[in-house]
Amino acid sequence: MKLVLKLVAGILAGLLLGLYAPEWVARLLFTAKTVIGQLIPFTIPLIILFFIMSGIASLPKNSGKLLGKTVALSYCSTILAGLFAFTVASHLIPLL
Repeated sequence: MKLVLKLVAGILAGLLLGLYAPEWVARLLFTAKTVIGQLIPFTIPLIILFFIMSGIASLPKNSGKLLGKTVALSYCSTILAGLFAFTVASHLIPLL
């Protein structure tokens, strides 16, 4: 119940701020929202990459072969999926 009250209070505070605050405050908040909104999608792939790198670093000593096979399998799978999609699209699109 506390969360609902906080959400309602935040919505009301935003409405009052939007109605009665000077224009420069609204522009400042919009700028902050835009910068943060562009920063989050930029950092998420880096966080995922660091989690993967730390997982690879914590593997046992002799797991390099298995890791190489896994990377090769995923790379070949990506190439084959792309070739399959290209082949299907190049045969179906002219028929449409």
